[in-house]
Amino acid sequence: MNSANAPRTLPLPPLPSPIFFIDDTIEEDLFPKDFIHILQSPSAYIGVKELFGDMDGCPENDMRVHELDEDELEDWLPLGHKKTYEIFDPSLDPQVQYAINCFVIACCLRPKAQDKQQSMLIHMSRFTEVQRQIADRVYHYLRDIVNAERFHYADPEDPYIESMRSAFENEYQKYGQTNGLTWEEMLLKIHQFALSGRLRVRLVNSDSLEWNSNHGASDPLVSNECTIFVGGNQLSRGMTLEGLICSVFYRRVTASDTLLQMGRWFGYRPNYENLQRIWMLPQSVMDYRYSCTIVEELKDSARKMKEQGMTPKEFGLAIRKNPNTGVRITNPGKMRNATEDSTYQEFDLAGEIIESVRLGIEPARLHLNNTALTQLIEDCQMSALSSLSKKADTQVFQNVPSSAVVEFLSQYRSGYGDKPFGLALMTYKNQSTELDTSLVERYAKTQQENYPDLTWNVAFINGAGKENVRDAHPELGLTFDWYPVERTSSCIEDANYLVYQVNGKKMRLGSKTDVLKVAAATYSGVIPKQNGSERDSYLTKYFGDTPSLLLYMVTLKDKDGKETHITDLNEANSIGVLAAKLIVPKDDINSTRHHGYTVFKNSVAVRNDFERLENEVASAEDEED
Repeated sequence: MNSANAPRTLPLPPLPSPIFFIDDTIEEDLFPKDFIHILQSPSAYIGVKELFGDMDGCPENDMRVHELDEDELEDWLPLGHKKTYEIFDPSLDPQVQYAINCFVIACCLRPKAQDKQQSMLIHMSRFTEVQRQIADRVYHYLRDIVNAERFHYADPEDPYIESMRSAFENEYQKYGQTNGLTWEEMLLKIHQFALSGRLRVRLVNSDSLEWNSNHGASDPLVSNECTIFVGGNQLSRGMTLEGLICSVFYRRVTASDTLLQMGRWFGYRPNYENLQRIWMLPQSVMDYRYSCTIVEELKDSARKMKEQGMTPKEFGLAIRKNPNTGVRITNPGKMRNATEDSTYQEFDLAGEIIESVRLGIEPARLHLNNTALTQLIEDCQMSALSSLSKKADTQVFQNVPSSAVVEFLSQYRSGYGDKPFGLALMTYKNQSTELDTSLVERYAKTQQENYPDLTWNVAFINGAGKENVRDAHPELGLTFDWYPVERTSSCIEDANYLVYQVNGKKMRLGSKTDVLKVAAATYSGVIPKQNGSERDSYLTKYFGDTPSLLLYMVTLKDKDGKETHITDLNEANSIGVLAAKLIVPKDDINSTRHHGYTVFKNSVAVRNDFERLENEVASAEDEED
């Protein structure tokens, strides 16, 4: 494997393999330098997307995946329990009881299954002693079901018979999955199944031999046994469960690759795929959707690489970071060569809070920003619809041509290291390069190219400053009042640049109030009181599909309320520092599909980005010469 001449390949597994994050410059390591081959899944294979969907949506009308009620289960078995935890309730949790009922029914509904192995997985703890306690309760509950079906199946008021009927009607008859059987016919099949002696409970862990011997499961599996397996990691990662039809998974997993490896419910279910049922936490469902998304994106990248005739050594790969609080991509130790990078796919920034929060005060920069501002004000006052917001007399211009905004953003720059409005900065192995463009400028240009008729809103946010910008800067040609906002700041040195970070660690320029000021001008209806986050106000209901640029003249003060940059501003003939905020509206409050996201790039992707930016900088310098 260490031969330098041997082709190094990697069939893409059904998980985001950490092998992609190996430093490709280490020749002796396992980085797949030659090619990646995608193994196509057969049409009958049930994978992540079929069961859980992805971050864009879940399968429609699919009854196979159920969410556990975590609050109820916490009373029975806390999710974060210790290995010495004792389950005080002698009975089994009702949700697990219901799942076992479904397993018994599914075993009877599966076509031609009299001689087939069928199984159920119950994974609720990683500790062997807790697993034993769960197995005890599962065994006793199953014994009670079997006894009820053997001796009381004709009694409709028996609680076990009634619970079986409820599961049959709600879980299978409701979805037309009973092969036309009535409850009376189904009850007879369950009765015969209970008499067959095929049902077993088996504990699977390093200390299960004695328990299985004491509970009638010491012999090897027989060919038609219907088994409820209770265990933990050994059960979920080290076994193939024949005929797995029902699963209860009550665990919190921290890594996506581990979560996918634990998915014993993936695979082939010939003639009984619709009988399969899975119960897990809502967070686990979301984690599987995230895992599906990054696997599919990785496959798409591999296809593009093949179409372009490139190798993994030439084509950089990136994997999306989970935007929620769920699983990571993999163990942090396996990602030590990965680089975290904020990106916005196709500049789709809807719902993101985008502000300039690192401001530079170099006189030359302030002068260039004010020059760009002068031209934007002229364009707004000449060609846009002027309106005064009903909230705080905020001046808002509507229908501003996108060309005017693009021109302004091509000149405006905030401070060093400001991601949205500062120079694009790329770092690779302790080298840094800057490109004379910003994220928001690239967004505006992309929107202009894709939607030539798109217009903008431009708002001038008033603050508590006493000196009117119109009076202090007559050269701007303002025909309206505009007062500076005051923000505390901390001065930091970054790569030999002095920048003022707005509001210290909070790093916020604007607020929800500013957003509502603009919305009051663009929306003719009544805006209800907003109790949620600022993002909840970024709605197309208020703004249409029109992006909004909010401008602030900022007076920076230290924590004691004193201005921190008076000398520099006097030299630049300025009363403040120009700052900006971008609003890109989204369709509804709960929309997350359009959010930007963060990715982890492998060493090839980072190097490629760095070299591309260096080449663009060099080309720009050649044009100037």
